[in-house]
Amino acid sequence: MNYKITNVRPKRGHVLVELQLTTKTNGGLHIPEAAQDFPVDAIVRRMGSVDHKRPFEFVLGDRVIVGQRTGTVVNEGARCLKLLKGTQVLGVYV
Repeated sequence: MNYKITNVRPKRGHVLVELQLTTKTNGGLHIPEAAQDFPVDAIVRRMGSVDHKRPFEFVLGDRVIVGQRTGTVVNEGARCLKLLKGTQVLGVYV
């Protein structure tokens, strides 16, 4: 899924990630909206310029783990995006 996101461009040291919303459990049960947790899995969609002292440890398209209460949520159509600092990315799936 390659989306062209033109409305938001992160500034220096920031990243824009697309949150991965889960509506079903591994067993196939539907989770109602009221019971869903805020997602922590995301895909890196855009990156601001890199500081040479602290380069990013991930690239575009990587699946990352972000904090639940960090960053700013940006809704663009049906997608839920989050704008946060590169240092707020907690980990990268390998």
